[in-house]
Amino acid sequence: MNTIYGTIVDESMYTGVIEFDTVIRKCYKTEAPPSNARVFPDDCLIFPGFIDINACCTSRADTIAALNGGIVFVVNNTNIANLLDSKIDILQYSVPDAKTHSCPYYVSLQNYDVEMLDDIIASYRGQSIYFNCESKKWLSMYKHELKHELRRPQICEVSAITSAIELIHKYNLYGICNVSTSDGLNIINNSRDVGINVCALVAPHHVYFNLDMITQENRRFLQVNPPLRTKADNERLLSAIRSNQIDFVASDHIPRSISNKIDSAISGVPHLDTYGGFISWLIVNQNIDPTIVFKMCCKNPSEWISRFSNRRIGRILPDYEASITVLSMTRTMADSRCLYTKCNWSPFDLRSLPGSVETVYLNGRTVVDGDYIEDF
Repeated sequence: MNTIYGTIVDESMYTGVIEFDTVIRKCYKTEAPPSNARVFPDDCLIFPGFIDINACCTSRADTIAALNGGIVFVVNNTNIANLLDSKIDILQYSVPDAKTHSCPYYVSLQNYDVEMLDDIIASYRGQSIYFNCESKKWLSMYKHELKHELRRPQICEVSAITSAIELIHKYNLYGICNVSTSDGLNIINNSRDVGINVCALVAPHHVYFNLDMITQENRRFLQVNPPLRTKADNERLLSAIRSNQIDFVASDHIPRSISNKIDSAISGVPHLDTYGGFISWLIVNQNIDPTIVFKMCCKNPSEWISRFSNRRIGRILPDYEASITVLSMTRTMADSRCLYTKCNWSPFDLRSLPGSVETVYLNGRTVVDGDYIEDF
């Protein structure tokens, strides 16, 4: 039996104890740690293990990188044939034509005409669908622009979110839209105001980075779809996080190699190793309440996957799995920290995040502890 003591983050924050083996047996408030407890200092926060509902894990190395970033469960948007020896649990997105209602669906709107998609989605009433929001129509209109961000302007996202919400409402979907712009968020919030059940998801790069941070040297490395937006969009997304308007923070991890980024100007950045460090930046630098982080990274994702799995994860409560992430708010995550993703680089290279993952318990087993990660 393991016993840990410190500041616990669930629906509320409290100082207390968690006793667990493979599952949590007890958790309770107390100001006095038991003599057998591992005591985490005041600069640490104890969360349920983080759940990432949108990543592209392509190898075993990526699943180790997830643990390095405090993530214990991933919903994967790519083929998992190479992940048979995954070190974490993975739920696979499916495409609508698979017609398996045992998993969520992933729809990239840049691949569909709206009329065609309506005919397809009609067969999926009431299902869970993640919409990757960029409009095929508008992308085609701007494809000859010289810069990446000009080829994918805000109207591409705004139009796609509008189309996705129409489908969510029409077919009573449990729908998620990724959002990177203030205008896109306005559409989501206006839809919620009239009773449409749509969830908003942000990726770390759209919250942290912006167009002002692009240089000639890093342009290709910071190329993502949708592209980076303005500093004002950053600030709006952060404000939305503070006011509980964002339901999920997902890594949108894509392990592009350095050669792919330099030679092919291909979109996508890795985020699994740095996920916990980014969360510490939200808490320390942006004054995000840790209980909001709990909702976006633990509780809400666990409820999303509960429609397809009977796993009890994402909470620090008795009988839930003992997968726990401890973040240090002062142990700086510098660019020298080891990266396990197979591409071996990070958009945060040469930047320092204020905190990092201190310890990860996976089903009761210590798999990350300081600089140690279990030799898988």
